[in-house]
Amino acid sequence: MELPDYIKNRYWKDYLPAGVTLEIDIPEDISMRDIFKKYTKDYSDKTFIIYDNKEYTYKDIQKLTIRFASVLLNLGVKKGDVIALWLSNCPQFIISYFATMIIGGTITAISPLYVAREMAYQVKDSGAKYLIMIDSYMPQYKSYETDLSLEKVILVNIEGGTPIEPEKDRIIYFNSLMEENPELSTFYEVKINPKEDIAVIQYTGGTTGFPKGASLSHYNIIANSLQLKQVSIYIKEKFLKEDIVSIFVLPWYHIFGQVVEMVSALLIGSKAFVLSGFDIEKVLEILKKHKPNSLFGVPTIYITLLNLPTSSGGDISCLKSTHVGATPMPIEAAKEWERKTGFAMGEGYGLSEASPAV
Repeated sequence: MELPDYIKNRYWKDYLPAGVTLEIDIPEDISMRDIFKKYTKDYSDKTFIIYDNKEYTYKDIQKLTIRFASVLLNLGVKKGDVIALWLSNCPQFIISYFATMIIGGTITAISPLYVAREMAYQVKDSGAKYLIMIDSYMPQYKSYETDLSLEKVILVNIEGGTPIEPEKDRIIYFNSLMEENPELSTFYEVKINPKEDIAVIQYTGGTTGFPKGASLSHYNIIANSLQLKQVSIYIKEKFLKEDIVSIFVLPWYHIFGQVVEMVSALLIGSKAFVLSGFDIEKVLEILKKHKPNSLFGVPTIYITLLNLPTSSGGDISCLKSTHVGATPMPIEAAKEWERKTGFAMGEGYGLSEASPAV
């Protein structure tokens, strides 16, 4: 297919700000394992995430992740095995995600909003052998348990209720597994081909039929994350002149939240307040107490913040670095945001198959 001239000429290069280059070096010999190892060491003492008022440093997450990687190995997980995550945003999502990649496994993340039938479809279609899920989803899981050929189901209790007593040996709690496995000090060594080995099977809805799984290599995700890193550093040094502090409200099962929020934060050493979803009361509390300077969201999130009454105390002026995606931002709403904050928001376009930003 012959490309049109405006694509060949890459006209957008004329609009790049100083400090953001058209070409960046993307190493072909590093994996997500290497990325995780490097940046959790580089930023070891900095706070990575705050979840439910508990802080985790980069070193904390590294140690927990290495430990859980040992858990997975002891359960029999091998390179290339698919692990399904049926979780909302939480520390266990990050730990499970990177632990899987450390040992050469593949992640497929399932929407917490899925009903049992949809969960079962993705587990079977992806070929997942292991499922890590919130324990309150147990009734939905049990309705399809006999249809799934899972070797282990790992339960995560994040909602504060009384833990469910597993009925079978192959169903066990995340915390129990962590307690049974000793803390490790070294990374598991595994040969990963960044361009060939699949890091994530990302499901994306089409116009017809069931969602389809897009296979994303380690190189795919790293390439996009390094591109985003360049922009983030530019924003930090040019406009913020301070470390990036974010509110993470986008779901990590979705490629937008997973890469643009979670993975990219790792590469720049930023700090983030993690919410399991967009909860306006919690967002307001964080805005008032901590004055974060960064937010990624979809248009409805920004419109909700714009429409807050003055009496709510929702001062959005601290949010100097904001980015919108998934659907187009209404022009008038974008202009109003700039009027209220003094900063224009960035708008991105992407797709799951591109991991995700284009």
